[in-house]
Amino acid sequence: MDVTQRASLLMRLAQKCPEDRPALLEWAHELLEEEIRRTVGPLREPSRVDPTTEQPIRFPLRVFIQTRDRRIDGILHRDASVEANGKRYGSISRFASDELGYPENGYRKVQYERPDGSFGVIDELRRDGIVGRPLRGRRPRAPVL
Repeated sequence: MDVTQRASLLMRLAQKCPEDRPALLEWAHELLEEEIRRTVGPLREPSRVDPTTEQPIRFPLRVFIQTRDRRIDGILHRDASVEANGKRYGSISRFASDELGYPENGYRKVQYERPDGSFGVIDELRRDGIVGRPLRGRRPRAPVL
């Protein structure tokens, strides 16, 4: 019996034994993960590069909203959720709207610090598919000369 058959058997058994389900599924997961590493090699995350500086973007990423009188800091996760002031927001726009108190497009309002020290808006990362869902039918804007 090969590894995939054993994992399949464990998953079927997990369906029939709800009290042991977490342990059985964990065991099946470990078997499959070990087999993948053995046959494919170590799993690596896809390369995420800042479109402006060509340097890697690392998550979680520190982000902020700058208003006239205050700065609101947060932490952006790879799934486009944001943690700020003890809350976790499911989207960048929800973070911006709740923290500012009025509806706001978070992709255009929330900024991050690039590896070279300059600042950019999260919309740049969305256009390149690094954060959130990429926009369909839009091409990246041409740089202004």
